Amino acid sequence: MLKVIRAKLHGLRVTEADLNYHGSITLDPEHCALARIHPLEFVDIW
Repeated sequence: MLKVIRAKLHGLRVTEADLNYHGSITLDPEHCALARIHPLEFVDIW
């Protein structure tokens, strides 16, 4: 599978995380919509 970066977001705040579920985060839906990030899409946190 080829990974392509479509968006790079700076200064966002993770609004929710489930520490018992690896990879579970929640981001602001408005920012996701503007960046065209879809539900369940892979994101990389740095």
